[in-house]
This record gives sequence, C-alpha cells and structure tokens, in this order.
Amino acid sequence: SAKQDNAHAQHFIGLMFKLGQGVRKSHAEAAKWFKRSAEQNDQGALLELAMLYRQGLGVVKDEARRFQLLIRAAELGNSVAKFRVAQSYAQGLGVAVDLNQAAQWYRSAAIQGHVVAQNLLGLLYAEGEALALSYTESAKWLTMSANQGYMFSQLTLGAMYQTGKGVDKSVEQALYWYQQAAEQGSEDAQY
Repeated sequence: SAKQDNAHAQHFIGLMFKLGQGVRKSHAEAAKWFKRSAEQNDQGALLELAMLYRQGLGVVKDEARRFQLLIRAAELGNSVAKFRVAQSYAQGLGVAVDLNQAAQWYRSAAIQGHVVAQNLLGLLYAEGEALALSYTESAKWLTMSANQGYMFSQLTLGAMYQTGKGVDKSVEQALYWYQQAAEQGSEDAQY
C-alpha cells in the first residue's frame, strides 16, 4: 500500500519510525515517509514534516521550509496548520513578522473552532494593534474559546464581566467564569 503511493499508509509508516513503534526509531526514515505522503498533500504528514524541520530531526533545521509546509497544510484547510502559520507570522518563524497576517490566520483557525486561536484573536481585538480595538469582538471570540473550556479565556472573560468591557457588567457572569477557570486550577481565579 505504501509503495503504491497510499498517502495515509506512508504517513502511518512515518509515525511508526518517528515514535519507534514496531521499528527502530529513526527521524530520518520518518522524514522520508512523511515527504512521500506530503507530496500527495496529506495534511498530517505536512504537519509532521514541518515539525521535523522546526526541530532539525532527520532533516536539516529549516524554518523557511517548515513555514512552506505549514502554508500548504493551511491552504488545504487544516486548522492546526492555520494556527501555526499565524504563530509564525506573529513570532517571525521562517517568515517576516506580520501581525496583520497573523490575525487573518488566527481568524481562519478560530472560525474552524481552534480554541487557542479563538483566545488569541479575542486578545488581539482587546489590544487594538493588529486589529481595530473592539471589546465586543474580543468578548465574542473569548466566549467561544471559554465555552470550549479554555481556562485563559474563562479568566479573561471573568475580568471583562467584572469591569463591563465589551459585555454588560455582571457580577454573576464574572463569578461564573472565574469559577470555571478556578475549577481547572487557575490560581488567579481563586482570589
């Protein structure tokens, strides 16, 4: 199957070599199989190969190549890849820093339900630098993330309800979100 260019099988073999499951662990061999699968646009293989280029495992470390692979996976619709492309633009990993591009890719991942992208998009709206300042938009994205159980969004929403930024001021709602965050171990929410 793998020799017949079955992308899924090639991806799986790459994972076996990466993890050393049933075969001797070899990042170089994993990279070989991920490359074969990635040539057929297997999104998971593109992500795995990008990680190997990031860490320099089995391949020469190359942030620009990593970024190219992430873009391919993102353009195929992978929300994790979209998030990592956004991070790359935000941090200048393999590409020049571009907060506007970062915001666009965070939005694209957030629309697909990526919880951390939703949180970061909400924070970008609250900062008002890469995106126009909008506490209402901030609250919208933070609520989506918080409803998925993301502690940092819950904590931020608690503060927003406490102060009335972007939402109607509500002690009850502030308490609710602080409790949600505290139940997940947030020490900040416990005070």
